[in-house]
Amino acid sequence: MTDLIKNFNSFYEATECPKCHSNWNDGDIYEKLRSNILYKDWTDEEVIKGANSYGWTKEKPIQFKRQIGIELPYNDQRHYDGVSYWQCPDCKTTWDAFTGEEEKIVDVTNLPKIDNEDYEHGGEQ
Repeated sequence: MTDLIKNFNSFYEATECPKCHSNWNDGDIYEKLRSNILYKDWTDEEVIKGANSYGWTKEKPIQFKRQIGIELPYNDQRHYDGVSYWQCPDCKTTWDAFTGEEEKIVDVTNLPKIDNEDYEHGGEQ
């Protein structure tokens, strides 16, 4: 385990990949929402409320992050209801979300998307 990983309070707080050092900052949450065409008709107050739902405040503006959170399927014996692994979107290095240990798993950015309507908590319908 790298010293950088040991010092992370969480991968949410990480600003760069500990392996390739790519920047994981994806921009100020308020600014990203304000510039998104989906919110073009929102008032500033509505955009601020939306940004607040992510933890953003005027006093403590925060950024979206680029790292990929990987959740395991419900039928996987290692399933946890939340992120089990974090992956760098650039070098594809993956870490166990609980131990910080580097893991060898598949690059999730090239996997086909699963239609959630086809699955329940117990697996395929």
